[in-house]
Formats: sequence, structure tokens, C-alpha cells
Amino acid sequence: MSRKLVFTFFIVILLIASTPFILYYYKLGSPELSTDHEEWGQFGDFIGGTLNPFLSLVSIFVLAYITYEVSQIETHIQQRSLDTQRVLVLTQLRQAVLEEYARLIDIVLSSYDQTSRAIGDKAGETHQRLQVLHENHQHVFPIFTSDTVFNEVLVTLEAITSSNSMLNGTGGSDGANTHALTLAQNIYRLEDLKKEAKSRLQSFMLESLSG
Repeated sequence: MSRKLVFTFFIVILLIASTPFILYYYKLGSPELSTDHEEWGQFGDFIGGTLNPFLSLVSIFVLAYITYEVSQIETHIQQRSLDTQRVLVLTQLRQAVLEEYARLIDIVLSSYDQTSRAIGDKAGETHQRLQVLHENHQHVFPIFTSDTVFNEVLVTLEAITSSNSMLNGTGGSDGANTHALTLAQNIYRLEDLKKEAKSRLQSFMLESLSG
């Protein structure tokens, strides 16, 4: 309640409370205090009969106001608690998405072996799963669509699949070494992009918490 409203309410109460005294003064017609006990009894009856209903009404108003203020405080506390829980759940979800993102890329990196040519399949599967992850979790990580590093990860996975396919097609020809080198470069590029992507996601989480 504002100070202006409190002051206005106080003035109204003061005016209403003083009204019975003013009316009684006009009734008696004299400002002097009476020595008649009967007149004082009448005065008490008059004041009590006039003010009691008003005081009861004021009590009801005050009780209603206190109840309202307590309710507002409880609502505010509950809202803050809900906001805190929402931030906690959102942070946990983002952390889970970050870990899943890194895990999918690690599947490709861990399958790289110069003596094995199965990495192309892993890169293709990871490319598809990362696309789904981007689409399903844009609401928790909007930077999936706004930050180019995540698109570069997808492009690099496509390049790995392509390089591996060409490497498998060359067999033992002279071009095999070239494709093997290109594949290795893409693998190292993917590893660097993974670190950068994780850093971007972690920075986004910290900024969201501080904001």
C-alpha cells in the first residue's frame, strides 16, 4: 500500500471517529464538560453505539488488508521458488545436451584408425543425430542455429564421410595417400571444432545464469 493511500485512509478514519463527538457537542450545545453522571452515561452510549459498528468495519478492513499482504508475500516467495526450480531444471537439461553433443562427436573421433575405414559410417550417423539434437533442443540452446561453429561441425562430418568413401574406393592406388591425408585433416578439424563448440555452449550457459 502506498504512503499516499495510507495517509488518506488515516484522515478518513480520523474524520469518521471525530464525527460522533462533533454531533454530540451540537446536541448538548455547550463546550463545557458536564458534571451530570447521566449525561456522561448518555454520551458513552452514544459514542459506543456510533463507533462500535465503524470500528468493527475497520477491523474487518485491516484483517482483509493483512491477509492480502501475507498472500502477496507468499505468492512472491512461491514465484521465486518456481523461478529457481525452473533455472535448475533448465541448467540440468542444458548440461545433459552438452554432454550428449560431445559424446556423439567422440564416437567419430574414437573410431578413427588409419588401418580401419569404417569411420565414414560413424560420421554419417553422427551427422544425422546431431541434426536431430539441434532441432529438438533449439529452445534450450538457440545458438545451435545462430552460431556458425555448429554448422561447421556438420560440414566437417560430411567431409569425413566423403573422404572416407573416396579412400575406400581407391584401394591401393596412388590417390589413397591423398584421401587418407584429407581424412586425417578433417578428423583433426573435427576435434578442434568439438572443443570450440563445447566452449560456446558452456559460455552460453554461464551467460544465461548471470543474466
